[in-house]
Amino acid sequence: CAPSDPEKERSNCEAWYLAMGNTELERSLLLIERALELDPHRPDFLDTKAVILWRLGRLQGAEQAALAAVKLSPSDTYHMWQLERIRVIRADEDNTP
Repeated sequence: CAPSDPEKERSNCEAWYLAMGNTELERSLLLIERALELDPHRPDFLDTKAVILWRLGRLQGAEQAALAAVKLSPSDTYHMWQLERIRVIRADEDNTP
């Protein structure tokens, strides 16, 4: 994450890498929330939030964030794939005895 990037870009970048490392997830969530305060209509930021919430086990929130990303960028197959992946995970958990 380049120090010269705007704050929202740095926050998203750092949040994404923390989520990918499955570390400091609460801090990662704070970072992405800050990025979304600065630019609430960025599908890539919403995708980062979805991944963080998924890692935290908050699947309903993850699905909502992923759906919001798809609505903002309906032709982006990555965002559609991410939403479907989270929905499959949620369905599996809902069917666990």
